[in-house]
Amino acid sequence: MRRHSDHTSKAFLLAVIALLLLSFAPARLSRWTRSLQDPAVVLVAPVAHSASVLAHFLRPAQRGPAPPKELRDTLRERDRLARRYLVALQRIEDLERRVESLQRGVSVQPDIDITPIVASVIGSSSDPRDGVLMVRAGTSQGVQARVSVAVATGEHLVGRVVDARARHSYVLPITRAPHEEWMQGAVITRDKPLGWLCQIRAARDGTLAGDLEADAVGVDIGQTVRLRDPSWPQAAQMLILGTIERIYPKENAPLRRTVVVRPAIDIERVSEVVLRTPAVTTQANADADESDAQ
Repeated sequence: MRRHSDHTSKAFLLAVIALLLLSFAPARLSRWTRSLQDPAVVLVAPVAHSASVLAHFLRPAQRGPAPPKELRDTLRERDRLARRYLVALQRIEDLERRVESLQRGVSVQPDIDITPIVASVIGSSSDPRDGVLMVRAGTSQGVQARVSVAVATGEHLVGRVVDARARHSYVLPITRAPHEEWMQGAVITRDKPLGWLCQIRAARDGTLAGDLEADAVGVDIGQTVRLRDPSWPQAAQMLILGTIERIYPKENAPLRRTVVVRPAIDIERVSEVVLRTPAVTTQANADADESDAQ
């Protein structure tokens, strides 16, 4: 009996040491543990979702008093139409480049339709260092890692899906992206409909910060910044990143300027997102499932 107790104590001590080492290990070295979460997620998701709803009620994502419903609907429709207009302008440029590519014999990818998937946020990652949001939608609904993107309050970009499981997915907010990961934004001005480009990244204080292109003019505080980055999926192009909060000369380069962009909502505390997913991907998954069934 004493020997069995000693073995149990040693096993418990080794487990505690292993957990301590994992807690201090870099996030990239412990991502493999996510595969062990799936059975537990199914069990704890209802409780986690209830706790998440309570947290969002006590501290909502919307900053300041919420506008009346009629005004919210009007603002969302304005943002939606503004994005469609900008996407149309961008498409014109893309089509011009495609014509040139076709003339050189280079094939181009056809346009992709977008399927919106409404998903509630049921919690955060078990590793607070990576800051991902766990949402209730997965590959069974057509969600695809690195292809699907999440939006909230209409046209505001929350982040990109970095991992997708059968019934849930993980979204990395743009304000929690790695420091070395840059995004290209466009500051929309009256004289520049497609915007002046800027290279920005997460500042880890809820904002995005980076350099504005050298010859930009007419850029001011309060202007909207949208995503215009070819490294992101088409579903994310021209979505709203936020508004300019500060502009100041870049250190050691006074002729260049740095912009600080703050999202209109606290995207790390949203209670619901819409996952924008290419419809062709969803159809491909359905065909694959049908093939497996046969």
